[in-house]
Amino acid sequence: MHCYLLSVFVTLDLATVAFALSTCSTLDTDQFMRKRIEAIRGQILSKLKLTSPPEEYPEPEEVPPEVISIYNSTRDLLQEKANHRAASCEKERSDEEYYAKEVYKIDMGSYHPSANFISTSNQNPYFRRVRFDVSAMEKNASNLVKAEFRVFRLQNPKARVSEQRIELYQICYGSQGEVNFPGQKPCCRPHSKKQK
Repeated sequence: MHCYLLSVFVTLDLATVAFALSTCSTLDTDQFMRKRIEAIRGQILSKLKLTSPPEEYPEPEEVPPEVISIYNSTRDLLQEKANHRAASCEKERSDEEYYAKEVYKIDMGSYHPSANFISTSNQNPYFRRVRFDVSAMEKNASNLVKAEFRVFRLQNPKARVSEQRIELYQICYGSQGEVNFPGQKPCCRPHSKKQK
């Protein structure tokens, strides 16, 4: 019995010491909200260059008819421009869709002219030459509207970076079959695209 009472007194003694050492105070949310509202009110007053809220609030003045007419004419003009823009865009789209379009898919040519060719050197992981035979399309170059170069990119789980930079160059050949480099002729057009 004495041990039981002794343990109760020791527990109460330690609890009072623990409460005395605690530096945390309870949070009064109402007081916190009042302080926050006062701080926001002070910021608004300082923006308006006032020290205290105004005592009387004047009634808003009547807007002059000139200002109303300028506002109405500006609103009508902007609405008319938006309608005209939408109508012209719809007309251009219908004109484009009137003419038939043919889509041609040109697959990448083989790296080697012969199927029996065995590469002796390792491929450079930072450089690829992609070949396409577009000689059939050159006859109808005036009808060409858009060309796309599509690359299917596989996810590399061993990649060290999250982005990859791709630069595209068009290699132009001269009449004798020699390569025209960018220093000789401005026919090599770089295009860069970042992929994630």
